[in-house]
Amino acid sequence: MIKITITKEELQKIYYENSVADACEILKVSAPTLLKAVKDAGIPLKGQTAIKIG
Repeated sequence: MIKITITKEELQKIYYENSVADACEILKVSAPTLLKAVKDAGIPLKGQTAIKIG
């Protein structure tokens, strides 16, 4: 398993300024991995994702 280190601020900027698909491509992770990292960092989910995952 490869681990990358990113600050909460960097993750939040990438997540909010891009679509989930684009953010995944930028970070080279899957959507579930991205969303878990976002939730674990305490970043509020955006749009329809917030409704689906809650």
